[in-house]
Amino acid sequence: MNEKLPAIIGVGCTINPGEPHIDKGFKDLIVEASYAAIDNAHISPKQIDGAVFSYTGEGEVGYGGIAPTLVDALGLSPLPAFTDSANCASAHAAFMQGCDMVESGNYDTVLVAGFGKMTDVIPFENYMLLSSDSLFDYRLGYSHIDSFLLGTEYFAKHHINKDIQYQSLLAVAMSARNYGKYNPEAKYFDKISNYYDLKSLPALGCTLASGEGASAIILTKSVKARRKNKVVVHGRSWLSTSHYVGHRYSDQQIMNNQSKAVSDLAEGLPLKIACNRAYKQANLRPTDIDTVQVYDQLVNQFIALEATGICPIGTAPMFYINGEANVNGKCPVNTDGGNIGRGFASGAASLYGIIELYRQLTNTQQGLKIQNPVHHALSTFMGGYYADAGAVILSKMDGDD
Repeated sequence: MNEKLPAIIGVGCTINPGEPHIDKGFKDLIVEASYAAIDNAHISPKQIDGAVFSYTGEGEVGYGGIAPTLVDALGLSPLPAFTDSANCASAHAAFMQGCDMVESGNYDTVLVAGFGKMTDVIPFENYMLLSSDSLFDYRLGYSHIDSFLLGTEYFAKHHINKDIQYQSLLAVAMSARNYGKYNPEAKYFDKISNYYDLKSLPALGCTLASGEGASAIILTKSVKARRKNKVVVHGRSWLSTSHYVGHRYSDQQIMNNQSKAVSDLAEGLPLKIACNRAYKQANLRPTDIDTVQVYDQLVNQFIALEATGICPIGTAPMFYINGEANVNGKCPVNTDGGNIGRGFASGAASLYGIIELYRQLTNTQQGLKIQNPVHHALSTFMGGYYADAGAVILSKMDGDD
């Protein structure tokens, strides 16, 4: 094992990211999650010598001083700190930078933390929903939500009949809520869901639960993480592509395009490329992955799951219907409930998924435990509509107590 690989030594988050928390500001949320991670890592705050933050909410409407504000709120000033914003994948971007900082040798212990806080800025949610990923699309009357709706081209592209569409969306919605039911940090904790109620919901309940929250992870060098079954960041990849929806259908419109690699909205090509690069870095294959986290919303969990290579193109709906995504299935998906069952605080969302994988790898899960052995886990996320795509592979390594 490469001793320079980043290792996760502590995790923390706020509960119920699927609801607004109007009694707490973004600083309160970050402090709560960060000190939970610090306590979980059994370190002193003074050991942190670098930080990376991700955000949505205030930051997207002009709050420029987030890093110094949060360093001050955490009582860590002065400290080298950076911010990342990449739509829904912001926290993955921050995690990538945190890993780079550790691998550089210039930092020993790095805090990566993200928050999503909409209610402190009244127009933010409307701004987010009505805007688009690029000004070109916006002027054509094309919104961010339209990208997800056009993603349903997936069903027609792969000739999936109406009955399978119906069953698979119900399976996703129920799976997410069942996972959330047993996760005390989730929106649906201790709540009973049934198919009858799901059938009356938009998209059969297969929509994310937007809310507010914060999540945090402590990174250090693998060689310093002297504990049994330590978790290392075995492979990772980040990819940014054009936001403009027209580029998804015609490579001729892409300025200076050399790759000629485009895909429509029913395919997650950027994520597929990112996953393949992460697999190569870790010297692993999709069949080595024991559990996965994907961005679940409408049909995107199908697109993303196929992009990971865990199931063949056009088969992800049956993967869910056959129970392969369940806790005892071939490859459990989003075992904390994901965006749908756990909740979605945008600037923190993807770190919640990495935290869940870390806990499954270390047998410290808050909710359902995967019964089969877990050695390698894959976290994926996208920002915009595959404008940004990130893939992170975590592996459990034998270490000293």
